[in-house]
Amino acid sequence: MPARKESRDELKRRLVAALDDARDAVALHSTHVAAELSPSAIALRSFKKHRVIWLAGVALTSVVAVRWVSSSASRKNERDNLTKSGTKGRLFRMLAVPLVAAGRKAAFDFASQYFKNHFKQPFKASGAERDPI
Repeated sequence: MPARKESRDELKRRLVAALDDARDAVALHSTHVAAELSPSAIALRSFKKHRVIWLAGVALTSVVAVRWVSSSASRKNERDNLTKSGTKGRLFRMLAVPLVAAGRKAAFDFASQYFKNHFKQPFKASGAERDPI
């Protein structure tokens, strides 16, 4: 007796199940790839692999930043007693600029959210409320 052909519904059910399995596999692998290729994971792997280079770079950057912040004025202005305040002003500006930028972004986000909620239409006009033209 010849083998019975699969009915169209059974074939469709098997193909849909295979498609669902493939989608699940793609979702699983895409989350794994996203976790492996995230910037924090890449930086962590790089730090583990090149620890000495990272530490030397941090030390060099720290030295340059401290020298830049605490640099003295030129010899011409040494007789002025305002050099300390100039250094403090540069340090203040260096620290204040990112804070002002973050505050500006937060204020803009708050204002845009407020106006979106404030001016949202409470209901749509029905056909009876429209002006007949």
